[in-house]
Amino acid sequence: MLENENRKTIEEFIQNIDLKIAEVKDPFHSRSTSVSQEAEADKRRCVLFSHGSIKFVVPLNEVAEICPLPPMTFLPNLPSWVQGVVSLRGEVISVVDITQYYGWEMGRAATGKWMVVIWGDDKKTAIYADKIIGSAIIDFEQDIERDAQVQLEKKTMHFIQSCRVENEQYCLLLPSELLRESRMNL
Repeated sequence: MLENENRKTIEEFIQNIDLKIAEVKDPFHSRSTSVSQEAEADKRRCVLFSHGSIKFVVPLNEVAEICPLPPMTFLPNLPSWVQGVVSLRGEVISVVDITQYYGWEMGRAATGKWMVVIWGDDKKTAIYADKIIGSAIIDFEQDIERDAQVQLEKKTMHFIQSCRVENEQYCLLLPSELLRESRMNL
């Protein structure tokens, strides 16, 4: 009898938690749109990092994690921009040098001490990062420049999209689009 009462109490407790969670409005997945929500609709929290002389911005909701680069296994017969693979909690993830992927030469040598694990379309890959700069809220309606270019140590680099954060230009990476590119499907 005591066991049934405990089970009922636990079930009521869990049900109470579920009800409280349902009451909380999730700002990222809310279905209702008011005028103020529409104004905020294209503002997204993004991660800022650098690799060599290039600064990147990636939407936080497409970043699985950021961590120090673990020991890497190099594999033969892969494109030069695939640096190798790492095991992250039992999951094998490829590590990409995004600057080599786009064919950009960097002015400053990269160290690749960090990796930014991105995901999209049920795929994950890691991008080398020298420095994790921080995060910022980017207005995707106002702040994004299409077909942008930036002068980098006397070379013009063409970005698909870029934005300015605190008066510095960043290359915008959209993992959901990047991971759909046929070159990424090895």
